[in-house]
Amino acid sequence: MLPAVAYTALCTENPTATDCKAWAAFCAKETPAMAAALCLSPDAAVLAGTGRAHIALRSAAGVQVSPPPPADPCIQEARQESCKAYTYPKSSALADIDRLCGSMPDMPGCAIARACESGQHRVADKYCLPFVLLATLCHDMPGMRGCENYKALCKQGSVVQQCIVEGPVPHAPTWSQARKAVFGACDDHPMGGCANCTSNNCPDPLASLADICHEMPEMAACNGFWAFCEAAGPQDVAEWCGEDDSKYLPSMLMYFHQRTQELLLWKEWRPRTQGQYLASVLIIILMGVVATGLKTAKGALVLQWNHQRALKSEELRVVSVWMPRNDQITEIVAKSALTGVSLTLDYFNMLIAMTFNVGFFCAVIAGYIAGTLLFGHVLENYAAILHQRRRDVAAHLKRRRLGEAGVISGGSGSAVSLLANGNGVNGGAAALGVQMIEQEEEDAEEKLLMVVEGEGDCNCVHSA
Repeated sequence: MLPAVAYTALCTENPTATDCKAWAAFCAKETPAMAAALCLSPDAAVLAGTGRAHIALRSAAGVQVSPPPPADPCIQEARQESCKAYTYPKSSALADIDRLCGSMPDMPGCAIARACESGQHRVADKYCLPFVLLATLCHDMPGMRGCENYKALCKQGSVVQQCIVEGPVPHAPTWSQARKAVFGACDDHPMGGCANCTSNNCPDPLASLADICHEMPEMAACNGFWAFCEAAGPQDVAEWCGEDDSKYLPSMLMYFHQRTQELLLWKEWRPRTQGQYLASVLIIILMGVVATGLKTAKGALVLQWNHQRALKSEELRVVSVWMPRNDQITEIVAKSALTGVSLTLDYFNMLIAMTFNVGFFCAVIAGYIAGTLLFGHVLENYAAILHQRRRDVAAHLKRRRLGEAGVISGGSGSAVSLLANGNGVNGGAAALGVQMIEQEEEDAEEKLLMVVEGEGDCNCVHSA
């Protein structure tokens, strides 16, 4: 107990004592309302407050404040019809709350009282009424000292309307329920909220339960917590049930685990239900398929461009290794765009896999497997198609050139009669022409094969 608090407690009970002159002089100079915790009696200090729950400094320091003896017979005879409109004094209710929370500050009802006193308005005023808080505490621990008057006033058969109108916070977890839910959830899945609540030290089981249930809302241990939020109203008990991304972010677990709620790339991409989780899995699989398809498209474009250059059979003049030709600029821009998009998807998938969420990790792998099943054969088949087209073009050119060579040899009959060895010369020229055509065809085929095989050997499906 703090010495100043103990001294104040003695002087408020016996202000005329000789040793209390200094206290009396201090309180004479200060406005009593400004120094209520030091200068006023417990009842007067309550009356100087706002009517919301006020857990006095004296009680927090360990001083047990007993309520004044009941003067109204309705506390003992709550079944009398004349007691229907009776209201339990706020000062007595707050004194009872002080006694209860001084003995067991880790009760959920005390956590609600502290949230009411914080002034952040994250608990509705209707739940901050002293009698409501007292009812919540006494429904949790009815055998504790401090609940005697409440039990007498609100016993079975009581006609006091305050017991109904200002009943306990709906479905508020009890001390034992909150602790049991936390321990059960943490045994199944270690989470961030588990560190603040152990069997030896659990200062605020309601806050720990809220942390756990916001991280893994589908757990069976959280059914009671969500029933509390639904019955009391999420906005009326926003301190625990409100969606606060700055407060209830899923912890990052650096080992494989399975849970529904996870942060994926953006704060807004946060599946909270099983349906949202399944949708996220499908999106991740689609990302892998698209990334694989983009790489395949890039390889197919390169094959097409090289095939077109091979058909032209033009000798390309290269000025510099570093300077692209005019016809390469468009190709480079297209390849760069495809590489950038596919690489972005690859790194997105890498970051998703690093969540160590088993379902999302498997979705990343499944996406690339599905992409390979869809596109793994495309480049090889496309290269074969281009090769066949090139062979068809070469065969057509061969037939045309052979026809031209035949016309030349057939039209030189008159020259044969004039030349002694004319037929031999023309026949040799025709054979030489055919040989040259075949050599040109083989060179073109070899050039195209170098292009096709070079692109086919690159596994473009799994590389940028």
